[in-house]
Amino acid sequence: MNDPPPKLNPDTGLLCLSDAAFGVFEQLAKRGGDLVDAPGLRGQMARLRAVSVLDSEDQIHPSLTSTLAAIRHAETELVLTGTERLARIWVAAPRAALLLPIDDSNLRRLTHLPLWMLPETISRIVGLGPRPRPAGPAVPLSTRGAGDTRSHWTLARIATRPGERDRDASLEIVDTAAGLWVVKPGDDGPMASPSDPTAVWRAIIRLVRPSDTAGQTSQVT
Repeated sequence: MNDPPPKLNPDTGLLCLSDAAFGVFEQLAKRGGDLVDAPGLRGQMARLRAVSVLDSEDQIHPSLTSTLAAIRHAETELVLTGTERLARIWVAAPRAALLLPIDDSNLRRLTHLPLWMLPETISRIVGLGPRPRPAGPAVPLSTRGAGDTRSHWTLARIATRPGERDRDASLEIVDTAAGLWVVKPGDDGPMASPSDPTAVWRAIIRLVRPSDTAGQTSQVT
């Protein structure tokens, strides 16, 4: 087994672990003791016990209670993708759990935070900050060019309950030296429309709040 060993800070509840170990943790969060047997499951369970993430009865450490609750009772799940970063987010008001890469290794950082801090945290991850508003109308994304692109990221909101009022929604942004562009569907392919940090910030807030309606992309201008 080449995965790096998990690391738990029992004071803060910060857990660093591999994808394989997180897969076991997620099963424990969502399924309790009813785990689906898979290759490496016993080895990962032993690793989690070795660093006190699990006790001798396979109960999760108390410092992870809020993280566990956010994943187990998630009203909304979000996935943040980009050229260099990937985050998974679970929202169960008034808290959220966040899984982020640490570096180029196979380790991920799993933590929890109050829901009110989540929009600011996402904004820091994507580097949202002061930008000029690009001039001109919407243009086909294929013609925008990539020479001045700082980042291209998508925050996708995934409905977790059948028939719930909140539908799937997403926010796709191209961040350039000239400003921010929001990507929307068009008749002939994706279109990039000029936007600004305030509009993008508000769209992030709407996406992370479980009680808000979806279809947020069309509201960013």
